[in-house]
Amino acid sequence: KMKISYLLARTISSCAKESFIKPPDKALYSAGRLSRALHMQAKTVQSFDKVHQNLPTEQKIGALTDFWNLRFEENSLSLRAQGDILNKTVVVGVSGGVDSSVSALLLKNAGFKNVIGVFMHNWDPQDESGDQAACPLVEDAKHARQVCQQIGIPFFEASFVKQYWVEVFEPYIAMLEKGGTPNPDIFCNQKIKFQALREYVDSKFGSDALIATGHYARLCRSEEASYPCLVKAKDSSKDQTYFLSGVDKRALSRAMFPLGHIQKKQVRHVAAEFGLCTAKKKDSVGICFVGKRKFSDFIGNYIVDKPGIIVDIDNEQKKYGTHNGLFRYTIGQGAKIAGLNEKLFVAGKRMATNELLVCSGSNNPALFSGSCFIKLEDMFWVDENMRTKTKGPMLLDCRVRYRQTSVKCYLSFVTTLMGETGYKIEFEVPEKAVTPMQAAVFYDGEICLGGGLISYVE
Repeated sequence: KMKISYLLARTISSCAKESFIKPPDKALYSAGRLSRALHMQAKTVQSFDKVHQNLPTEQKIGALTDFWNLRFEENSLSLRAQGDILNKTVVVGVSGGVDSSVSALLLKNAGFKNVIGVFMHNWDPQDESGDQAACPLVEDAKHARQVCQQIGIPFFEASFVKQYWVEVFEPYIAMLEKGGTPNPDIFCNQKIKFQALREYVDSKFGSDALIATGHYARLCRSEEASYPCLVKAKDSSKDQTYFLSGVDKRALSRAMFPLGHIQKKQVRHVAAEFGLCTAKKKDSVGICFVGKRKFSDFIGNYIVDKPGIIVDIDNEQKKYGTHNGLFRYTIGQGAKIAGLNEKLFVAGKRMATNELLVCSGSNNPALFSGSCFIKLEDMFWVDENMRTKTKGPMLLDCRVRYRQTSVKCYLSFVTTLMGETGYKIEFEVPEKAVTPMQAAVFYDGEICLGGGLISYVE
């Protein structure tokens, strides 16, 4: 009891010194959250009042140079490469969109002697009910083929439907059913584009072939690093390192991102100038397999509705009717309730009682979190050696959502009193709408170090 009292006092005392740590209160912490908070405090070796750990030497990158010595020339809007790299086979994952189309075009025009386009079938509309035309797969494959014909490169189609279902979709559904909000694109890049596709390329085109995509990201090296590091794209508004954070350095050593040094508007210009059929095609947004459908309509094919009560987190005597299933909601989103003029927001989920917790006001304290926890097995590093070198606390930049402005956080390796081993993330300023099973992705400046799936939030 004395130890717990001391820890609670230490937490509250810390609040007086550091405005970014909030004391446990009813708005932010349920009894379970407070218990976890105290357990986390008990085993955290260092806190904010101590000097943060420096990153391992090989992560301290100075001047960044392209891993493949690619250079984009602004005046001619062309990619330049030189040396033996031009003799390598480069397999481009052509999706039928403008980004992968221009990637293939730039590589072909740069002088690579063997550029090949492969369209990946990751989803089978026959597996679902409803409007199959809402999934743009057929149209995308048609555009991918046309682009390869225009550029003058071979075109292949490969099916990864089974791998996608097992490695991406089933885990995604399982996390939704447990109350999480996962991002399937991270799993798709990790398990399909840079694993299953690589195995296909190895068997069909040789194990020395490279794999290029239309991702906005850079691969760089420095004098200190002999492997590629994942670096933010030049176009910060399109940077996709968040989605690539689960791809390790060995897979990245076979990868190529031609658009990493280019602005999106330049990509459109190149496509239009060459007359590509995808030049004016709209960018795809949202989850690929959902297509043009409403998420709630699509996901209802795979998860059975489980109605429950909607409860006000600030006044639990106040009820707002029922919801159709917790999987349909995510923390921070608006909660539309029929007949209610007041705007409410999702503040949490109680899985044990199937209750949806809501609050009023977009800046309600219940929407903000001071810290969260990632289990050891749910952490993925670009350089796996970081697993043993990370002790902390390390001061890093962090994103818990795509296109979010990076925020400062301290990352520490901890063992809780509950026996859980993993990483504690403590935000300098309370962060809004942090959600279980979201990916928290970490950066040292421009370099993406990796990330992990949030287990629980405090």
